[in-house]
Amino acid sequence: MTGSRLRYLVQIAFLPVSVSCADLRVDPALALFAEQGAPHVDGWPVLDKNLDWGNGLAFVGGLAALTLGPAAGNLGGARAAAEILASRGPRVGSEA
Repeated sequence: MTGSRLRYLVQIAFLPVSVSCADLRVDPALALFAEQGAPHVDGWPVLDKNLDWGNGLAFVGGLAALTLGPAAGNLGGARAAAEILASRGPRVGSEA
C-alpha cells in the first residue's frame, strides 16, 4: 500500500429496518464492484489491514466488520478506523 492514495471512503450510517445486516449487494454502485470480482463474503467486503477494498475504496462502519470486528459499527470502531486511515499517510487530496 505504500504510495497509494485513498480515493473513496464509504461509511454506511443508516440501514433500512428490513435489513438485518450490512450488505454491499443492496447498493447498486457497490454491487457493481462485487460483481467485477472485488473480494467479498456474503455481502461483506473483504478488506486489507488498511481497510482498503481495492482501487482506493476504503470502508469504515458496519461494512468494515470483517477487519475491525464487532465494534466496527460503533464509536470504538470509528476510532479504530480513524487511527488506521490516519496512519496511511497524506490526507485525501493532498499533493504530498
